[in-house]
Amino acid sequence: MGTKIVNGVRYATCVSDGSEGFGICVNCERKMVAEVMVCRRNFSRAKPSPSRTDDDKLFVINKHCQSCRFFVKKSRDEDHRCKKAGCQQVSLWKRLDRVRWQCPVGHWGDKARLAKKKWTSTRMLVRDTMQLIEILPADVDAIIGVPRSGMIPASIIAASLHLPLYSISDSGVTECGSGARFKDAPSEFKNALLVDDTLNRGLAMGKAKAILDDLGVPSDRYTTACVYATPMNKELIDIFAKPLPNPHRLEWNFFNSIYVSTTAFDIDGILCPDVPNSMDDDGEKYIEYLKNAPVKYPIRLNPAGFLVTARLEKYRDVTEEWLEKNGILYNKLIMGPWDSNEEREVKGVVAEWKSEFYKNATDIEMFVESSDCIASQISRLAEKPVICPQTERIYG
Repeated sequence: MGTKIVNGVRYATCVSDGSEGFGICVNCERKMVAEVMVCRRNFSRAKPSPSRTDDDKLFVINKHCQSCRFFVKKSRDEDHRCKKAGCQQVSLWKRLDRVRWQCPVGHWGDKARLAKKKWTSTRMLVRDTMQLIEILPADVDAIIGVPRSGMIPASIIAASLHLPLYSISDSGVTECGSGARFKDAPSEFKNALLVDDTLNRGLAMGKAKAILDDLGVPSDRYTTACVYATPMNKELIDIFAKPLPNPHRLEWNFFNSIYVSTTAFDIDGILCPDVPNSMDDDGEKYIEYLKNAPVKYPIRLNPAGFLVTARLEKYRDVTEEWLEKNGILYNKLIMGPWDSNEEREVKGVVAEWKSEFYKNATDIEMFVESSDCIASQISRLAEKPVICPQTERIYG
């Protein structure tokens, strides 16, 4: 078994025919489990497809190592294309949970398989919190949330089970108020639930447990829980609803995370709602909406790498005023290159323009797009991942 390194991935080669096998991340020496190559002798494990022939060779598109997130630029050994008439799209060989061929535009197989479900939405968090409630101990008498994100499931659980809600911080455990429906909150608890949204390395939960220990609360008087836990550290928690492997992106904190500095964001549909049809007159109504649009996903902790919008250049001033008024941080604003709405509305030009920018922006690793159709096209053309929050998918 020989080895070679290409674009940051060490590939093992098959001794019988020289084709590449699994990839190793050169940064942490772990197997590239997200998308790896398999030996040609393992073709029998793949489902047949209209595009495969006996002479086809394998190729790989690697994004990053799932263990250390070391970024690896994409590469391919050979360009396979969909054989459907008029399609001519590059087909991808992926080995995820199973091995199969797939056309990127869904001409065979299930189109949804192209979107690896690593984006976790707030809707999913609420749904999975309700599943967590079903496996909680029956004698839980108080809910303690770990701020800030842990207060989301904590509030849902407290309201659903009609229990007092507390938050925990360096200053201790604080009652969050009972409301009209819960006037007599007990001063002490016998079996509290200490809850957070996710458990990755267990640092936040460990700090919360240390605070309870300092307050003299024994470990048999509380149960630790979270909605999501990484498989490798799930033993650090008493109860969790679902495993959530790395890497993952969480809707409720992604836009104020460290990832935004290497991400490009659409504006309409992401930072603010899409312009209503009744206001989209390319005139006074449109300008009035741009001035007073509500905020949807604000970026206020770390500046976004780029804001890339299909708005025309003549609306730059009003766009910058809105961004400043709402405290949205960014490094650079890229406006649409078209002179009129008629030029912009030609089918496919927005996706082609955004994908061209994204493909050439070597320091940008993610794109957030509001339109599902455009998101899938950008990912295919730029050959890089694209998040579409509206459909809860990450393409690419």
